[in-house]
Amino acid sequence: MIYIACEDMDFVWKEYQVTLFEEMWARGMPLTEIAKKLRRSVDEVFVLALDRARAGAIQKRKGGIFGHAIEERMMESETNHPSRADGCCKNDRTWEMGEIPGAEISRL
Repeated sequence: MIYIACEDMDFVWKEYQVTLFEEMWARGMPLTEIAKKLRRSVDEVFVLALDRARAGAIQKRKGGIFGHAIEERMMESETNHPSRADGCCKNDRTWEMGEIPGAEISRL
């Protein structure tokens, strides 16, 4: 018996879709938004990102697969914290982009 991984996924891309993906990636669009625009599953777009990164067609970017969305969320969180100005959170740690827990995947 053999097992074929991701047999239900579609890894075939038209050239214009790959070009659109690369443009959206370069603009910092999150992978989830790219998937919606391309009408593909996030998993399929993730595999395309992996392929394009290995081929050197896309570069590492701030926010990784999350793009600019992760920075916006971090800024929103800082802004909306009700008592940050009161100094209630002196011991809170500010995470750098490369060290956000669970974001190891964002190397792309």
